[in-house]
Order: sequence, then structure tokens, then C-alpha cells
Amino acid sequence: MTAMRLAACLLAATALGGCAKPGNFEWGTYDESLYEYYRDSGNLDQLTAELERLSVAYEITSPPELGDLLTEAASPDRTTRHRAIKQAGQAFQPLDTGPAARLAPGLIAELGYLYLDAGNPQKAIALFKREKRNWPEAAYFMDVMIQVAKGPDKSTAGDVQALDAEAARLGTEQGK
Repeated sequence: MTAMRLAACLLAATALGGCAKPGNFEWGTYDESLYEYYRDSGNLDQLTAELERLSVAYEITSPPELGDLLTEAASPDRTTRHRAIKQAGQAFQPLDTGPAARLAPGLIAELGYLYLDAGNPQKAIALFKREKRNWPEAAYFMDVMIQVAKGPDKSTAGDVQALDAEAARLGTEQGK
């Protein structure tokens, strides 16, 4: 009798598991591409290609820039105002009721990092800004990544040299 109940519970759990909603985010074949990259670390092509594909495919589902929507919503033109309000209503729905899945958080930033690592900081900065726009909660980290991509501030180069010289001087004094 216990085995029968256990079998019935497992059957019910399996049947109800098929009713689960799909995830809120689109990952594409990112996980397989990442696995291939880790398995063969010299093969960035597949990972980059998949992230590029997702970046292009889901660019249209990115939420619009909030500042642009607010500017349009304050427009004296009634049609422009209504269009902005409609866009805001569609763009900022809860993820499970929105018109399309959104690209998973961090994928655009990872593509930006791959470009930065490959020596293309301009493309990386554009992707970091897009990630910041899509995921405002990542703004601080994306600002840091943008600063890293821009490189060191040239106005502080003298300060860095002075600090290095002082560190070298202190190091030789301690060695005596």
C-alpha cells in the first residue's frame, strides 16, 4: 500500500511539474557555450557568437530609457504623450506578464567584458551602458566597468608616479 501511495505521489509530482511556467529570462544556448569555453578555453568564438546572437535578438525587448519616456510624456503634443505612456506601460510590466521574455541579467555585460578583454573598449562601453539601461540595479557595477574600460585618468598620472616613487623610497628604507 505504501509503495502504491509513493508511486501515486511521484506520478502527480511529475504531471504537475509539466505545468510549471517557463523562466522569466531568455538564456539561449549560453550554458552550452559557456561549458564549451571552459572545456576548451581557447575557444571563445562559440561563446561570443551566442552572446552576440542573443544581444541582437533581444535588443528590441530592452526597456526604453526612462528619461526619454519622461521627456516624451511631458511633451505638449498629445499623440507623443499617449505613445510614451503606452510604451512605459508595456515596458515596465512584471516579467511574467510582459509581452516577451527578457534577456537574462548579466549576459550583455559578459559580452562587453569579452570585448574589453579582446581590446575593444568602445564596444565594451556601449554594451556596459546597455546592461545598465536594461538592469538599473547593476548601475554601480556597470559604472565601475565603464571606468575600467576607459582606462586610467590621465590627469592623475603624476599622482600615481609620485605614489610609486614614495612606495619605492619607503621600501628601500625598510630594507636598511
